[in-house]
Amino acid sequence: MRLRLIFLLLLLTALPVRGQDSLRMTLSDYYSLILRFHPLAKQAANLPEMARNEIRTARGAFDPVLKSEYEEKKFDTKNYWSLWESKLMVPVWYGADIKVAYDQNNGRFLDDQYRVPEDGLSYVGISVPLGQGLLIDQRRASLRQAQQLEKMAEAERIKAINKLLLNAAKTFWDWQFTYRRLQFHEEGVRLATQRFEAVRGRVLFGDLPAIDSLEAYIEVQNRRNILLQSQVEFQNARLIASNFLWDDNLQPVEIRPAMIPEPEVADSDTLSALQRDLLLELAKVNHPELIKIEAKLKQLNIEKKLATEKLRPKLNLDYNFLSQGEPWSADVQQYSLNNNYKMGFTFSMPLFLREERGKLGLTRLKIQQTTFDQQQTTRDILTEINTSWNELNTFKEQVVIQQEQTSNAALMLDAELFRFNNGESSIFLVNTRENALVNARIKLAELQAKYEKSKAMMLWSAGVLFRP
Repeated sequence: MRLRLIFLLLLLTALPVRGQDSLRMTLSDYYSLILRFHPLAKQAANLPEMARNEIRTARGAFDPVLKSEYEEKKFDTKNYWSLWESKLMVPVWYGADIKVAYDQNNGRFLDDQYRVPEDGLSYVGISVPLGQGLLIDQRRASLRQAQQLEKMAEAERIKAINKLLLNAAKTFWDWQFTYRRLQFHEEGVRLATQRFEAVRGRVLFGDLPAIDSLEAYIEVQNRRNILLQSQVEFQNARLIASNFLWDDNLQPVEIRPAMIPEPEVADSDTLSALQRDLLLELAKVNHPELIKIEAKLKQLNIEKKLATEKLRPKLNLDYNFLSQGEPWSADVQQYSLNNNYKMGFTFSMPLFLREERGKLGLTRLKIQQTTFDQQQTTRDILTEINTSWNELNTFKEQVVIQQEQTSNAALMLDAELFRFNNGESSIFLVNTRENALVNARIKLAELQAKYEKSKAMMLWSAGVLFRP
């Protein structure tokens, strides 16, 4: 695939190319170039990485922290005191903090509460929330919300690429239609010119009146004017299609005039109601917009759980086992629940809980609003799929009818040419029949392009135009 993309880029640049087959570009080729090199596709690819960095940031709240503090006081040649505390804090998922610390304090005027053995005092302890923070706390909530943010970012990436490919598909089929229309007009000019030469020869031989050669030449002029307009529209469509193409260095690439879109519209799809039902079910599960809303609901539920937790009083237990000397040289047998320990409790609770109750009530309303949004968005998506399906089937039937009409127009032209060659018709009627055939072919090409754009629209409506 990579080699093919490089080859296509070479075709789009100034390198010479041999063979007409190498100058054709299919829609899948067009998509591949866009997905690999378009700035918006690269921008969308950064969204999941940004979300992963958000998760990494949230995980930082669980990083162990090494802390050391030293403070001393000397005055008038007297060593009042020196305090040195070193501590390692290890946060645990379930709200607790494990700590290992070592204190080394001395001095003539040291407060008794800071006095430690000569070789220092070490302790191993734990801080546990028994009330608020036991079931969930801010750091756990932030991490869980960040994990949902990763799902939202991936859905946003798919949504952005889906929209990019939808616009690209419409542009591609406009380019392809203007190319086919240009071919029909070029053929029309060629046929009109040949007919003018033939009519003029017959006029010179006296088989036809001179007015017929003038009428044939007027038709040539008329078709040349139409051809010029068609050429401009094709060139403009090619330039617009070039807007979606970039190279690996983020430099815009312009489609060469020799490069043409695949002219044949391959319709091998077997559309059925089963496929539509499959798309409807697929959209309910995998549509990026619904995935984003579902992730947002999960974030709000985490926020609600945290707000509910904050209605509980704060009750924290801090317990530490004490040991003489450095932590790594401590004797485990010195640890005891009724000796050589330091412990404490902290308790606090707002009397009215207005802030907490207000936060919880606001979160519940946000959940309700988001649920309403989810229901409406789901219905909008399913309706859009059904309307696109109806439009697609209508275009399919119109294409079949137009194919028959084009075949009949070709038969009418053949019959009129036969009559004209036998002297039973006029150049005016031949030109009219031929113009009708050209218009029928253009109408068929237009319907086929609309059918393809409608198919892309239906896949976009289901959120599966781009499938990672």
